[in-house]
Amino acid sequence: MSKNFFSGSYFSPKVRGPGPSTRTQPKINTIAMVAAVSAALGFVTALGFFGGVIFGHIALSRIKRSNGRESGRRLALAAVIISWIPILLTALVFGVLFLVGLATTTAESV
Repeated sequence: MSKNFFSGSYFSPKVRGPGPSTRTQPKINTIAMVAAVSAALGFVTALGFFGGVIFGHIALSRIKRSNGRESGRRLALAAVIISWIPILLTALVFGVLFLVGLATTTAESV
């Protein structure tokens, strides 16, 4: 006899291996979250970018040393990248302005 779709065998609970897994999910590194918030605050006050760089690098090193117990690597990496870009662009602009000013001053003094 064929089994009916509505028979009890289709709706009986299935036993799947041993109980729940004892492996826990890695927790998100707190310093990585601080780095992300600091990088976001960098758009309000430029000092936040420096915090994003510092806390981001600290978080990356601690996550690497945690052997999988902590997560948040992408969050810390995003904070580092978001923080370094404005810092480097600002340094580049000031460097170009300094060279232009130096060239202008040198040309006028001759």
